[in-house]
Amino acid sequence: MSTKRKSYSAAFKAKVALAAQRQDKTISQLAAQFKVHPIVISRWKAQLLDNAEQVFQDKRGVFAPNINTVLTMLDEHFALKYGSRLPVIAIYTAYEHLLDQVNRYHGKILRPLNVHASSDKHGYGDVEIWHDENTPFEMVEIKHGIPIDRNVIFDVVKKSKDTGIERYYVLTTARENFVSSDEEEYINKFILKIRDESRMTE
Repeated sequence: MSTKRKSYSAAFKAKVALAAQRQDKTISQLAAQFKVHPIVISRWKAQLLDNAEQVFQDKRGVFAPNINTVLTMLDEHFALKYGSRLPVIAIYTAYEHLLDQVNRYHGKILRPLNVHASSDKHGYGDVEIWHDENTPFEMVEIKHGIPIDRNVIFDVVKKSKDTGIERYYVLTTARENFVSSDEEEYINKFILKIRDESRMTE
C-alpha cells in the first residue's frame, strides 16, 4: 500500500525556511516543531536562499516586495529596541491609504497617533477612526508580543460600551496569538455573543 505524500502551502514552506535561516534552533528542533523531515527543511532553506533576489524584483528588476516579504521585514524590526511602536505605525499607515480608497471610510477621520504610538491609555485604541461628527467609529488595539486572553477582550468591551464603535480589532505580534486553544475558543464564542447583543460588527 502506498503512502500519500504530504502537501505543504508556499506560505508554510516560507515560514519553515525562514525559521531555519534564523538559526536560533537546530534543523532537528524545527523538524520536531513543524512535523517536517529535516532533509525537507534543508531543501526549503536552500530554495529560499537561491531565490531570495527574485523576492525583491519585479519584471523590470525593480524592488517590489509582496505581503510575505513585508510581514517578514516587520517581524524582524519588531525585535529591535523600539520595535513595539512599529506595529502601530504600520497599521496606522495602512489606514491612511484605506481612508482614501474604501467606501466604508468615506467621511471618516483618522486621529493622529500622538500618544497612541506606544499606548492607548488616553483613548479607545492605538489606531482610531472617527466619524466626522466627532464620534468613534472603528478602533484597532495592538498588543506587542502579548498573546490575547479574555481580559484583553473584557477591557475592549468595557472601553467601547455605549460608544457607537462599529468595529474593534485586537491584533498581536505574538507568535502564538492566544494564550491557549481553550482561551481562543472561549474568546471567539464571547465575541459572537457580544456581536449579537450590540451594533458592533465583525
